[in-house]
Amino acid sequence: MVNHQRIERLYGEAALHVRRRRRKKIPLGERQPLVRPRQANHVWSMDFVFDRTAEGRVIKCLTIVDDATHEAVAIVPDRAIGGLALTRILHRLGAARGLPRIIRTDNGKEFCGRAMLTWAHAHGVTLRLIEPGKPNQNAYVESFNGRPRDECLNEHWFINLDHARVLIEAWRREYNEERSKKALGGLTPIAYARQLATKTVTVKCRTLKRTATLRSCLETPLPPGEGKGVRDSAGYFLRCFSLTLALSRRERELKVGSF
Repeated sequence: MVNHQRIERLYGEAALHVRRRRRKKIPLGERQPLVRPRQANHVWSMDFVFDRTAEGRVIKCLTIVDDATHEAVAIVPDRAIGGLALTRILHRLGAARGLPRIIRTDNGKEFCGRAMLTWAHAHGVTLRLIEPGKPNQNAYVESFNGRPRDECLNEHWFINLDHARVLIEAWRREYNEERSKKALGGLTPIAYARQLATKTVTVKCRTLKRTATLRSCLETPLPPGEGKGVRDSAGYFLRCFSLTLALSRRERELKVGSF
């Protein structure tokens, strides 16, 4: 046994210093209102859920949820999922169903890393990071994570990773295709997504027709007998100005969509 005071004295005489651990720099996320989108495949929320197989090895499950339809876009179990593996998963999903405009995540290193930031910039996807320690700002996926945890992960004893993949994917398909939700009007997530797609196409068709009508009105020349007086000219230009405002509003609706 050595006296701790002697150790401190020798440590000081040798001019040794304990290396101080630097605090991890986390990018500050702006608080965004949690508004439910009106269009499917517009905003995704992502998070991780953990479990273990029979031999005690960790399973890391990436969960992705569509905020508009509550659809489980993907549940990907693996031993480890880093930044590069995450971008490869998103690339496969984008090829199969298209990429969203916005992805909401927490401040995990997989979501804040260089690989994820580079991929999002290259594909035009906006990353929304919630504030540290505020999981309620990512409420859609946080609420969803309890269901696979209680109904699948806790109910099965996975022999290996392949066994876990089969059972988790079967549960995901059942959740999307057979589980009706009160928040979706008694429809399943898949059926609600189809209903939203039909509504979006109808709204865009109506907006295109109204835009074409407004353009034809603006391109109509002034009748020969009008425009001679100041009062007629002012009325004509007021009509053109109101039609221009309505046209710009319709074009903005088409560009933004129904979000």
